[in-house]
Amino acid sequence: MNIDPFWARLLAIIAAAFVAALVLSSCGSRLPKDMRITPTTLADPLQVAERPGAYTNSTVLWGGRIVSLRPGREGTELEVLQFELNSSDRPESSQRTGGRFLVRTPAFLDPALYAPGREVTVAGTLEGSETRPVGERPYVYPVVVSNNVYLWPERAPYRDPYYDPWGPRFYFGYGVYRYW
Repeated sequence: MNIDPFWARLLAIIAAAFVAALVLSSCGSRLPKDMRITPTTLADPLQVAERPGAYTNSTVLWGGRIVSLRPGREGTELEVLQFELNSSDRPESSQRTGGRFLVRTPAFLDPALYAPGREVTVAGTLEGSETRPVGERPYVYPVVVSNNVYLWPERAPYRDPYYDPWGPRFYFGYGVYRYW
């Protein structure tokens, strides 16, 4: 069976376009378009806390886990423990953190949804720093003013596909093999 070269080329072009679309769609941020900014500084909160004046009015894209949330009359303030962002701009949990930072937003963020431990990504402008106690020690928090706080969906718990809930099944000796 001979295939016409025109149709063979057309099929190859369609297959290549499909593969390219599939590959390119998997590479990208899941953040809303208004949050996809290019930060003007790549410093983490610990570096900004050391020299807050040097980074004032810089644009940042940071993420991490919510430590606390304080709603108020003018908006909401979040305290966030920073983690590095992955290629989708989602915080990657690890033992290494970039410190804590405060987020001020004019929007009301519901404390039931923005609960401690939830992951967020924040795009905003640095507005100096603030010193507050963490335990009994003073801590310098960089302050980010943002209209964009993205709450990530909760991660599904990892389930080992090879885990046997009934335990190992050993057969020793003679008799009928029992499963339970």
